[in-house]
Amino acid sequence: MFSFLGKIKLSGAESFARRQKKIWDEPLRPALWRGVFPPLRPSVQDKEIYETELKKSRPGKILILGATPELRTIAAESGAQKIFVADFSLNMLQGMQRYADTGEWKKEEWLLQNWLGLTVELHSFDVILGDLVVRQIPTSLQGQFFKKIRDYLSPSGVFITRVQYKDTRIPTIPIEVLCGEIFDFYGSLDKGEGFSALRSRLYQRLQVSLFDFVFLNRIRARRDMKFLKKKFNPVADRIFSGQEPFTPFFSQKWWILPRQDLGSIITEKFYVEKERFSEDYLDSLYFPILTLRTKK
Repeated sequence: MFSFLGKIKLSGAESFARRQKKIWDEPLRPALWRGVFPPLRPSVQDKEIYETELKKSRPGKILILGATPELRTIAAESGAQKIFVADFSLNMLQGMQRYADTGEWKKEEWLLQNWLGLTVELHSFDVILGDLVVRQIPTSLQGQFFKKIRDYLSPSGVFITRVQYKDTRIPTIPIEVLCGEIFDFYGSLDKGEGFSALRSRLYQRLQVSLFDFVFLNRIRARRDMKFLKKKFNPVADRIFSGQEPFTPFFSQKWWILPRQDLGSIITEKFYVEKERFSEDYLDSLYFPILTLRTKK
């Protein structure tokens, strides 16, 4: 019976991995990074925090989850003896090389595998890095994910990762307020940082229960669409390209939890040594960089 249950869990993880891999294997996916801004990628201050925390750890062996260029550059310049980058998409590992800031990326060893099942020596990494990786894991698998991270880390190792806490205001505040805050901060919604902030907020606005999505969220989405088309036409053109509002705009799924809920999952296996926030983009209070150590 226990064997059967284990197969069910593995099956769910493998099914999730196949769906995600299909998204990241899209040929043009790496090129889109050029038009991505915080909070969807690390900001200048985020990178400084990562660098500071990594230097304190004096790593000999680093594991990076995902192909994030900023983390690969920071790791390459850290003086680490070995750097492993784990991503099940060769397309992303190769494609993101166009953003390399240093030739030291050549030291990398690639692991074309699912993060939940890396074939690596257990308890061997001094540092594991990952930017917004937790939200890419279904809620039902996040506990398993942190258990795997604990298993990959050395006893004194650290997991340094930027996470996202759900902003519980987003689903209910008027679209005028949601957009107004972004416009006041960036002066624009249709390009650069403003558009990335809008995308991040709109995603949370739609991440609700099935009941809300079927009965309430479609009404809200159509009202949002009407407002954006009236006030911010270039934005509306980029977001709405089909009959169903927002559907083409979000090709992947994120699992974003409120701070307390995510904290409960994390603290089953880790304690939070440090929680640091940047201040150079809107909503940064919901995107802390955590330094996590395994519980003894």
